[in-house]
Formats: sequence, C-alpha cells, structure tokens
Amino acid sequence: MKITTLAIMLLFSFATFAQKGNKTSPFNIMFDYHYNLGLTDRGYLHKSNRSDLKMYGNSIHLTGLYNLNQKWSVGAGLGLDRYENLGYNTFPIFVTSHFSPLEHIPSAYLYTNLGYAVGGEAFTKGMLFDLGLGYKLMLKRHFGFNFQFGYNLKDFRREMTVLDSNGRIYDKSYNQLRNSISFGLGLVF
Repeated sequence: MKITTLAIMLLFSFATFAQKGNKTSPFNIMFDYHYNLGLTDRGYLHKSNRSDLKMYGNSIHLTGLYNLNQKWSVGAGLGLDRYENLGYNTFPIFVTSHFSPLEHIPSAYLYTNLGYAVGGEAFTKGMLFDLGLGYKLMLKRHFGFNFQFGYNLKDFRREMTVLDSNGRIYDKSYNQLRNSISFGLGLVF
C-alpha cells in the first residue's frame, strides 16, 4: 500500500507542476477511460472466444508523462480496471512510453504500457500489456483531449480450491489470459 500511496502522490505532484503553466515544463498528466472489447479468454479450465461469450471491460487510468523531447515521452501510471463477465477488478501500476514518429503529424503517437496489477481482497493480481496508436488534440499547452486505439493483454493470476482423486483439498494457482481491443478517450493536462 505504501507503493500505491507514493505513486498517487507522485502523479498528483506532476499534475500540480504541469498546471502552473510553466512553459519549460516537460510534464503532462493523462486521465483516460478505456473500453476493452474482449476477443479471447483462456484459463485453466476453459477457452472462450467473442462468439461464445460477451467479453468486455472498463478501465480508468491516470498517467504522468515526462517529455524527453518532441518525439519521446516516458512515464508511470495507475488505474482501476473491471472485467465484467469475469467479475475481476484490477489495480494496475504500469510504466508507459509514447513515441511520435511522424514529423508532419506530431500529435499522433505509438504507445506501450507494461505493468502489474496489485492483488488484494477486492483486486485480482497479474500482468498488463498495452500496445497501440494515440492522438492528442491539444487546445492549450496543458489542456487537450487524448484518443487511443490498441491491443490489451491481461494476465489474471488466480487461485482455486481443488479436490484431487484421493479426497485431498488444496489450493492451485493458475493464469487466465484475456486478449482485447481497447478504445480510449481522455484528457491531457
């Protein structure tokens, strides 16, 4: 919990610094909502496709970015994700990288997120990976809109109670992989 508190304090300090209007400020904050349209779900006991099950999820992410130069930005973020048909809530903490390869369209970028969802009573732990395209429509230096389209991979790490053939009961760890297409909309500060 100390890491989570530290990450939240760091992101809000970035936001405060960025909003002061310092023209040399290399920081931006992004607050995004994502709809994750599930394609496949593969677990210990099952494999589902979109045609078998309506798979979807919703996520809200807060990301602090440090702009290295006009092409590269790196940062960290945290979020709350909910995968409805599974009933899983996740609390991911991740690092991110944005790259703008097109000089004639500097607002377009490629992004990647890599992180881990912290477990607990209400949260399912596991890895997170995102890869996609984004576009920032800046109305002011520190205010604009963010649009993203990409791929989302979520690895849920779960435990289940198993009864073996000898009548022994034990806990077994397993992974469940979810592949999704992600549509995001957010604000940039």
